Amino acid sequence: MNETIVFEEVTGFIVEFRAGVWWGVLSERLDLWKKCYDLFLQHNYPFLLAATFFLDLCSKLESDLFVKEQALLLCFANELLKQCSSKTKAEANNAIRVQSEAFKVKLHLKENIDL
Repeated sequence: MNETIVFEEVTGFIVEFRAGVWWGVLSERLDLWKKCYDLFLQHNYPFLLAATFFLDLCSKLESDLFVKEQALLLCFANELLKQCSSKTKAEANNAIRVQSEAFKVKLHLKENIDL
């Protein structure tokens, strides 16, 4: 399957899901992200592009995401990056390190606010 078709299918799922009634249910959202991840794997979507997709989601939807969702998306990106070549992996690891640090700061702030 063409990379563009897979990407359009995944983004279509997300757009449709966000417009529906289930967007506010964490377990349903986690299932959505898993479905996206599985589609990328099923159609042999390039690992780096898929990892970048999940990192971009974390960045662009940060204020809308639950902490658990961010962790899942970062885990997906990490798993995909493990499959990349060493040169590509070095470049991508820098991106995920930056995103992970931002996630840690957000988690720390959330824990301090909840106290």
